[in-house]
Amino acid sequence: MLLVLVSCKKESGKSGDTLPDETHIGKGTMGFTANGNTYAASTSYSLGFIASGNIVSQSYQFYDNTYHFTIGAEKRDSWKWSLLIIADSVQLKEGLIIPLNQASNSKIIANFMDDDGNLYNMLQGVEGHNFLEITHFDEIRAELSGTFEFDAEDSNKHIIQIRQGRFDIVYYR
Repeated sequence: MLLVLVSCKKESGKSGDTLPDETHIGKGTMGFTANGNTYAASTSYSLGFIASGNIVSQSYQFYDNTYHFTIGAEKRDSWKWSLLIIADSVQLKEGLIIPLNQASNSKIIANFMDDDGNLYNMLQGVEGHNFLEITHFDEIRAELSGTFEFDAEDSNKHIIQIRQGRFDIVYYR
């Protein structure tokens, strides 16, 4: 007889957040670490209205003859922060990896505002990180899941590393 025990510990940061599981069901979650601190948000609804101080949103639309994709999260309770990724001219599909570190025909923006109100904008040309991967894409149910990482700096040249990013959301069309 073989007995295997597995133990998992969710990572927790100074905000007390834990990273959400990587799911593919349109759960309305986003999480990531920023220089080792964990940030997570989930949107909950009550009677059709947002019922928490957290907002996780994304849209994927075709207009002006091109695709536009936006994903963002904002936490507005005791720890205030936000993260935004925008990719224009990118047609999404499951398994797609979008490099966020290369200049291309796509307009790609990623930024993070920390608990203290410092704005960090994505650095260009960082090797090995700076990506957005689409791990689940269901156009019929409008579900989109993925992972991301990027490095960013503020106006004082302080660098922050966004790692272990993940999202699972029903998107707006």
